[in-house]
Amino acid sequence: GIAIIVDVVFNHINDTGPLWQMQPNEATSPYFKLCNDLRFNEDQLCFFKDMDHWTPETQELIYTALKMWLDEYRVDGFRYDYTQGIGWYTAEPTLGILGWANRIDTEYGGTVYQIAEHLPESPALLFHTGITSGWHDSFRDEVFDEARFRNTTLTEFENLVLDLGAYSGNDFPSTPSSYADRTGPVNANVNHDEQSLIYEMITFQGVPLDEAILRDKLYAVFMFASVGVPMLWEGMEFSAPRGWPVEGQKLSYRPVEWSFYPTPRGQSHYQFYQALIRQRTRNPALFNGTLRKLFKYNAEKTLVWGFEDSTSGAKFMAVSNLSTAQQTVTNVPWLAPGTWYDVFDQSEFVVGGVSVPSMTISAYTARLYSSIPDSVLLDVRPMDFTLPSEFTLEQNFPNPFNPATTIRFGVPKAGMVRLKVYDVLGREIAILADREIEPGTYSAEWNGRNSAGAIVGSGMYFYRLTMGGSNYVMMKKMVLLK
Repeated sequence: GIAIIVDVVFNHINDTGPLWQMQPNEATSPYFKLCNDLRFNEDQLCFFKDMDHWTPETQELIYTALKMWLDEYRVDGFRYDYTQGIGWYTAEPTLGILGWANRIDTEYGGTVYQIAEHLPESPALLFHTGITSGWHDSFRDEVFDEARFRNTTLTEFENLVLDLGAYSGNDFPSTPSSYADRTGPVNANVNHDEQSLIYEMITFQGVPLDEAILRDKLYAVFMFASVGVPMLWEGMEFSAPRGWPVEGQKLSYRPVEWSFYPTPRGQSHYQFYQALIRQRTRNPALFNGTLRKLFKYNAEKTLVWGFEDSTSGAKFMAVSNLSTAQQTVTNVPWLAPGTWYDVFDQSEFVVGGVSVPSMTISAYTARLYSSIPDSVLLDVRPMDFTLPSEFTLEQNFPNPFNPATTIRFGVPKAGMVRLKVYDVLGREIAILADREIEPGTYSAEWNGRNSAGAIVGSGMYFYRLTMGGSNYVMMKKMVLLK
């Protein structure tokens, strides 16, 4: 389930680069131009030697390089560095970014991740090219400003952080001015070019360490409980204060600060992020649902929002207090009555109607609830976000196996699903799933043990999937070798 994304830099090359050394002259080299010789939609920010993407030579070079990574190394996609320095023009679809990005998108049937670091951000670029995603500039800046100055309004949080809104850019065309769907904006609180929020708060804003760590957890909620793609930067999940004191040190080697991981502080952060990741990857409300902007308590600086997935019925609720003091808010709108489960400790929260009479939230914290308990989310893990059109049971992998194997299956509608393992004599060995599930694609692992926990012997086994009694039945064989 892991995709490999390669970070590629196609705007600039330094003086020692072999492409420049072969013909070190902008006037005669087909690959370079003077940085003040601007192409359409290109910003002038000179990094070393500026490549010219309006020549067939550069177009072919970039396309060939991308093909090499895809065909020879089997990577899944690319993050394109500083695309604002390359340029694009809808009237010239074979030149600039459009040339190689569209060519790759067409040739590989839209299966390649193409992510642009385009600052200022440009949803229009994604709309007019094969680029699939872009760094969500407004998300990062609004959260960063909140960490520094506590001046981001709740309306800005709703539109530019949680939703698909974007800053106005300088590209033409400039429309659409917001992202099309949840796969467009990439949401990050820190990256290799930016200070971490913890480092910024304690180093430059004088925030006490305990408060900075608490607030960093709160800001992480917005990464995972928004409609964009969350992106972690190394170490932030265990509270490493990634940063540099002076700008000149930004590009120097900064190893991951692993020493924070085993500490109580690091483990607390890590478990907090684990809970958020679990919800984002396994709760259909967050990975497939619709954002509901429910209420803004402006005086208390407390924001209420939720997500609900119409297909599965899954729901998620968030109430965040961005203020410096504990807040009590009344008549809190809620997506639905029923039993809800605290995302972090799984305690039950019973809601009697479509609002909660009163709720108290500590300073710089968020209360998060799911309509699905972790015991269900962790039982059989959904693997795909698209719904299958038919009842499917895939061949286990690996096969033969030792000591464990994974079985994937898909169900097009909700119902009772049973996945069981049998030996060659038809005796039931293990139960891998036995519950009501929603439509989706799932996986279950068998570790070569029977229902009593004892290790079984080598040989052929059968796994059988049933749904709705005998309406849907499929069975395949697998081999355990020791």
